[in-house]
Amino acid sequence: MSHFATDGALGVDLSHSHDSAMFALGTQVQGSQGTVWTYIKASAAIAQYDAVGIDADFTAAPLTKAMADANYGVGFAQIAIAADAYAWVARSGAGILVTALANCAKEVPLYTSATAGSVDDDATSQTQILGLTLTADNGGSAAAVAAIAHHPRAAV
Repeated sequence: MSHFATDGALGVDLSHSHDSAMFALGTQVQGSQGTVWTYIKASAAIAQYDAVGIDADFTAAPLTKAMADANYGVGFAQIAIAADAYAWVARSGAGILVTALANCAKEVPLYTSATAGSVDDDATSQTQILGLTLTADNGGSAAAVAAIAHHPRAAV
């Protein structure tokens, strides 16, 4: 299901990116299924459903352990975003999809992984992401999995 803005903000399209800024970076809107979205600029290419790290200037890239350890904000790209493009990323809510590595289980603690932008349930040498829960098990390969996010953040 595609998400859509519900707070009456004009011109918000959560399903497209733009080559130039349409809103101030860091602008937040409310969306369907209790979602909250933040407007960012991609500092690197972001694949659809990647977990992203968001710095204080609201630039984002696929989430890494180093970003989590530096206390970057955490969001989830629901569309692919080219480097230097502007887009909305989900920060909280239900019905969000996130890339999870193979055999990642639902309703267990999630962590950054050695694969930038992907989460995993293997804690080995990684940082836990608090406030993120998969609502379905993942199979034998990395895939987009339904999740609920509640103000996700690194456990640092």
